[in-house]
Amino acid sequence: MEMLFNPDSQQLCQAYFMWKCFTNEKQKQNSNCDNDLLQIMEFLNSNVKNIPFSCLEINRSSVLVDALFASQNGNVNLRNRIKVSFVGEDGYDAGGLSREFFRLFVLQFSELFLTGPSERKFFVNNICALQRQDMLHIGHFVAHSIAIGCGGMPIFAEPVYQYICTGRYNHQQILDMDLPDNLQRVILKVRQSTTNDELQNVFATTEEQDLLLQCGFSTPLSSLSITMRDTLVSVIVDYHCIVKCIAMMDQFRQGLNLLGVLDMVQMHPHIMKKFFVHHNRVLSCDALIDMFGQQITFLSEEEEKSFCFFVQFLQECEAGTLVCTLKDVLIFFTGSDSIPPFGKVDFEASKLPQSSTCDYLLKIPTEHSDYESFKEFFQLGALGHDGFGVT
Repeated sequence: MEMLFNPDSQQLCQAYFMWKCFTNEKQKQNSNCDNDLLQIMEFLNSNVKNIPFSCLEINRSSVLVDALFASQNGNVNLRNRIKVSFVGEDGYDAGGLSREFFRLFVLQFSELFLTGPSERKFFVNNICALQRQDMLHIGHFVAHSIAIGCGGMPIFAEPVYQYICTGRYNHQQILDMDLPDNLQRVILKVRQSTTNDELQNVFATTEEQDLLLQCGFSTPLSSLSITMRDTLVSVIVDYHCIVKCIAMMDQFRQGLNLLGVLDMVQMHPHIMKKFFVHHNRVLSCDALIDMFGQQITFLSEEEEKSFCFFVQFLQECEAGTLVCTLKDVLIFFTGSDSIPPFGKVDFEASKLPQSSTCDYLLKIPTEHSDYESFKEFFQLGALGHDGFGVT
């Protein structure tokens, strides 16, 4: 595409050059993955019945408990699209309230039933939860979240996702940081042992001996030798991170069968991974532009000028020269402070930007002849919204 307008400043020239290089590079890349994702999302969404809606009224402070109660007692049918309302709050759920519900749902689920770093979670064994079939119903909610475009639960460690996909896992991908503090200390002592006596002393107390007995490791303490170090580490890590929680994961997987989500996970594990594993996308100008993919490659002269204004605006947000931040822009059109798998962009003959958090849609205004005017109104719009839905 040839340049259709003359940027009126050096900064705009740089913004234009950045955008052209970025989109040209994206065009060179294979777009099959993006297309497959959209087709999968269309398929899953088609499995959700839009009529009648399934109404879910919950307290913001007890989202998980209220949701599980509604599901376990048949008060909500997750084969039908949910409409969420928060007790004591006004608002119509056009998608944004559902997204807020699932954000809180993930946070509260993580606090109660998971362990590990914030972006590498493992299940915690909970027999009472299994008896209530909590994981089954949580799996249903996660499946519904994915099917309606609310993001799933991208907080699991890689081995957990492998198990969800295949029923198998690679213990070598479990990191020391994934382990509880007491296990980290034991593993470190085992690795640092250089003699049989040092290794045996690691398990001299009842607490450490119990760690081995729980794993089924029955070799007498006096028979432990330095040649067993790797085996000991593997046995302890495997059991306490994965094996003892397999019933929890199996019940969760069973819940993902709802709406065909587990089938898609097993058929397209690489594509569906972003709904279960944190994808480490740092919020940046490039990351926001990347959300729009091939949508920004064929623009009119007016749209191209406005998009370049938008690119420069993002650059200023990233540089910290504006009150508005990249996070503000992201929340403005997604209702979330984390980058979703995809976004939509359109252009509107207006002064102010518009958005639909329900569809991850940003409408860039085109009624600006210069960047300063664009910046003033875009910042006003991005910082001035006050809720979910269409702004």
